[in-house]
Amino acid sequence: MDKFENPSKYLGEQLKLRGLTITTAESCTAGGIANSIASVAGSSDYLVGGVVTYATEAKYKLLKVSPNTVNEHNVVSANVALEMATGAMNLFKTDVSIGITGIAGPSDDGEDRPAGTIYICVVIKTRKTLVFPDVIRIVNCNFNSHNRADNINKAIYNAVLIAGDEVSRAFPTIQ
Repeated sequence: MDKFENPSKYLGEQLKLRGLTITTAESCTAGGIANSIASVAGSSDYLVGGVVTYATEAKYKLLKVSPNTVNEHNVVSANVALEMATGAMNLFKTDVSIGITGIAGPSDDGEDRPAGTIYICVVIKTRKTLVFPDVIRIVNCNFNSHNRADNINKAIYNAVLIAGDEVSRAFPTIQ
């Protein structure tokens, strides 16, 4: 199976092989990552749920993102992506979670972040007894585009691919 051809299938295989569950916390992709994961037959074995928190207030209320984090780092930041992913993991009690926030475009954010700036965070608990994730991968993507649909599609593709790779690395299998 070519992970680049179908990252959602690749992620699903990695999760299923290891008996893991996943959730998503999405902002700029508005549920697109969960939709991509759910497009694979059998995804109900590992996809528990997802939260779309487009508005900052929703991030506070549903995912327990700290207002201090937003004030210090901006809502489009690695720190917020991490708190979103961890918040969804805690909400749904999953092994893996993807958090994503960014500027889909077509406009820049009016500060210093251009359209296409996306933060993807994948968090993983390698043991059920852990309170906090022990694997954290944060990727700052800048797709350098003002094409909203293109930025969203690239963000979804990359988030799912990164999650599959991180699950594979965190839980190596015996060949």
